[in-house]
Amino acid sequence: MRISKLVLFLVIGLLLLVVVAFTALLFVDPTIFRGQIETRASEAFGRQFQVNGPISLERSLRPRIILEDTTVGNPAWASGEHFTRVEKIGVQVALLPLLRGDLRVLDVLFTGVEVFIEEGPDGANNYTFGDSGGSREPRGLPAVERLLIRDAIIYYLAADSSKSRYAITEARLWNIPGEPERIEAEGFARGMPYTILLAADSPAELSSPQNPWSVKLDMQGPDMSLVIDGRMARAFIWNKFDYRITISGKQADSLEKLFDVEFPTTGPFEISAAVNAAEGLFSVTDLVAHVQGAPGTPAIKITNGGASGGQDHPLLIELQGKYGDAPLAFTFNSERSFGVSSQTTPWPLEARLHIADIKFDVRGTVSPATDGESFELDGQLQGETLTTLAQLL
Repeated sequence: MRISKLVLFLVIGLLLLVVVAFTALLFVDPTIFRGQIETRASEAFGRQFQVNGPISLERSLRPRIILEDTTVGNPAWASGEHFTRVEKIGVQVALLPLLRGDLRVLDVLFTGVEVFIEEGPDGANNYTFGDSGGSREPRGLPAVERLLIRDAIIYYLAADSSKSRYAITEARLWNIPGEPERIEAEGFARGMPYTILLAADSPAELSSPQNPWSVKLDMQGPDMSLVIDGRMARAFIWNKFDYRITISGKQADSLEKLFDVEFPTTGPFEISAAVNAAEGLFSVTDLVAHVQGAPGTPAIKITNGGASGGQDHPLLIELQGKYGDAPLAFTFNSERSFGVSSQTTPWPLEARLHIADIKFDVRGTVSPATDGESFELDGQLQGETLTTLAQLL
């Protein structure tokens, strides 16, 4: 009997607590959180965060604060006024901390997002956040268990003034204790649909920006397929990774559109390689490729290839395979790193192409001047017959 009375007492007490909480929530003015939200977000990003529109509150056991027309500022050097603009942000919070005037975020919904990414010619960018002490980790924001982004557009302005546009139909982030952090997104890049999955290697409560994340990107165009599978050494640090890349397609048109590069092929192609980046050195290993040229020309098959280079490392390319039925070998060496070279400093290089009985050696310099390229090259062509050369030409 005492146990039943105790249970009844607890139930009645909880019901009374819920009634009191609802009653108090009815009188909470959500605008009192404007200053707290703007201050904490501005401190986290190291940029000015503003809520330009109204702030409203959906009252429930898990109330949601709605922020409309929010912006994050840009560095002074950037061409745009804002780094990002969001039509609506819905922040779902825990009830009892809210009644005490504090925020505990459960999930966040972004709708109508525009992000303006920009890189300067001096290497600066507007997407590295942190304080002046060199920290690149956003700080001060409360932990978020779930995050959803809908209808987002990313504009990218590169240092060479080239522009790109990417659309995100929907992106989801999970940061639930006991489960690995993960991000799933789908959208369009250069008119081609894509899906991407990022996942931490440890549970959310043990995750750290220093820990590796697995990465998988799948892009399917009308005439091509691109798959990237691998790992980032650190979360969202894109210059240190280990990926396996596979590209295949019927025509090079989609590939050229995606990378803004013209490829010397009009037929089917399939390329796969392991790509690694660490400490400023980029390397490509296990390169295998099958590229079909124009009708009537032999196919190019790369059975073993690799490349390496970086800001402080010379560019080196080595390929072995076949041109039709004839053996093919190609080597290229820049002899000087990209960091030493400049827009006007001559760039020494040497290359050798060996197909069947033909050997073609090139040595010289290239100057990547701002108004075009100038070069001085010495070439030597050797062969036993003109048959292979006729096929090449």
